Amino acid sequence: MVRIDSIGDNILASCLLEPLHLKYPEAKITIICQNHITELYKNSPFVDKIIGIDKKQLTENATYQNDFFKRLKGVKYDIVLHSTYSREPLGDLLCANIIGPIKVGFAGDLNNISKEQKKITDEIYTHLIPLQESYKSELEKHKDFLEFLGIEGNSLKPRVWLTENDRNFVDNLLKGKNISAKKYIVLFAGAQYEMRLYEHFGKALRSYLSENKYSIIALGSEEDFEINQKNLDDVDVPTLNLSGKTTIRQAAAIIENAYFTIGTETGLAHIACAVNAPNIVLLGGGHFGRFMPYSNLTSIVSLPLDCYMCDWKCKFNYAHCVKDVDPLTIEQAIKQFFESGISENPRLFVQEYFNSDKDPMKPN
Repeated sequence: MVRIDSIGDNILASCLLEPLHLKYPEAKITIICQNHITELYKNSPFVDKIIGIDKKQLTENATYQNDFFKRLKGVKYDIVLHSTYSREPLGDLLCANIIGPIKVGFAGDLNNISKEQKKITDEIYTHLIPLQESYKSELEKHKDFLEFLGIEGNSLKPRVWLTENDRNFVDNLLKGKNISAKKYIVLFAGAQYEMRLYEHFGKALRSYLSENKYSIIALGSEEDFEINQKNLDDVDVPTLNLSGKTTIRQAAAIIENAYFTIGTETGLAHIACAVNAPNIVLLGGGHFGRFMPYSNLTSIVSLPLDCYMCDWKCKFNYAHCVKDVDPLTIEQAIKQFFESGISENPRLFVQEYFNSDKDPMKPN
């Protein structure tokens, strides 16, 4: 299985592994993913081998690429599965260099590939799965992928396989900081792209955390430290900024023990769903509904605009659907969770007003 995309994509794709194992119990499953994501699969009982790649090196370094492809061609596989819907040229190139008589992928879209490239790389696959409906969530696409293989795809759920060491790390961390499990909130204000960063989670959290004496732990990559700290500076409760200071699984174990989590639509939001942690997510319009929500643990906060579904190719001066969300709207989602807990279905909190004088070309 080829999954060279981001953390959140791999968390979602983890739902495929157990059904594949049950269908082919004698088969050995190999995952190809980015180096920093390999830890997500190391403790899965359904994965036999993990091959990590450096995407930058594989794209730009001819020697690295040649050596890697030479090693790939040393093994023959029965089936090559590329379950990424929005394929990219590098993923297709990997599939072309894996030896196997059956190669299954999605017909997909043009989000990450040109029409001309796709026409060529479609020929790599022996089977391309068409989308049955005009719009489906990512989990529904995974269901289609499994059903194409003759596997029932009902009740799919993302997974993170944590170890005792991961959970011990959290126990020691909380004891050292005098924080109790379920008495802290996890914040993840960072995102892969600047347009999806949000600076006002702290303002939305301030009153409820002060009243209930919760601490906040911020998580993310090293690059997320600044945006997380900016949000933490707006609250007057104990905070701990661990951006760039944990592994992915350690972050997942911290999230598992949180009262709830709050942040942008990123890999940590999917981890929260995977470890059964309630989560409040600011969901912009770029891929609205495609990746989230799919869990009753999730409360979505959104500012609906007529430019939704832009695939994050924003035509305005900045992403209004994220930057112009009023923290009072997020505060309503927090209030509802404190008062009612987890819902039977995902919740959606919609901002009904939109005032922006920063962009003369603003959407409606």
